[in-house]
Amino acid sequence: YDPNKGFRSQTAGNIRSFCRLVKDTVYPCLRMKRNKNTVYSDEDFLDVLTHAAMTHDFTHNGCETFRLYRPGKVPTSTVILHHIRKFSSEELLQRSEEAFERIFNLAKSYGLFKNSVDLAIDYTDLPYYGDKTDSMIVGGKKHKGTNFSYRFITLNVVVDGLRFTIKALPRGPLASEQKLVRQLLEYAKERVTIRYVFLDRGFFNCKTINELKDLDVKFLMPAVANTR
Repeated sequence: YDPNKGFRSQTAGNIRSFCRLVKDTVYPCLRMKRNKNTVYSDEDFLDVLTHAAMTHDFTHNGCETFRLYRPGKVPTSTVILHHIRKFSSEELLQRSEEAFERIFNLAKSYGLFKNSVDLAIDYTDLPYYGDKTDSMIVGGKKHKGTNFSYRFITLNVVVDGLRFTIKALPRGPLASEQKLVRQLLEYAKERVTIRYVFLDRGFFNCKTINELKDLDVKFLMPAVANTR
């Protein structure tokens, strides 16, 4: 994406097709709590958030670059965040899970996941610069000017080096890792046939390993070097 020229011409068709697919599949799960006299539609809000997600940007800057791409009626980041704050974290999690489910079912309708699949479980950290007392914030190594982040544990189908995310859960500082791993794999077992599960060495601990064995899945994980 070039702020001065918009999306490059050779990818514009694919971008438009992708955005239409997102609108048809995901938008119905993410309706805002709007008053009848609200200036902006659900699509106005979600178009900006989709753009920000695709360009890996924050909401504020995403609004600014989206105006360059599509001048006109574009809500400000303040307005968008005001409407998002009307939801509880539980509501947002439920709606995101509905969206994941719709995406997964769409992919399955195209013939994906017919055979056994390899899964990867990993953590994704999003840098956080706000109130450090937020219950969902975790500390860690300094990255992009901060020691704090939102952390998600993700479940991905791995195909030819690509990843298809089928579930993501937030992990706060008090969350149980093994319970989250169990929740992800029980979700996967209801939808796909698992061949192998791949995890990085961050999961190398007795409780998580015992959980994997109890779930009767074949897994591969680097061991942490120690005297044993």
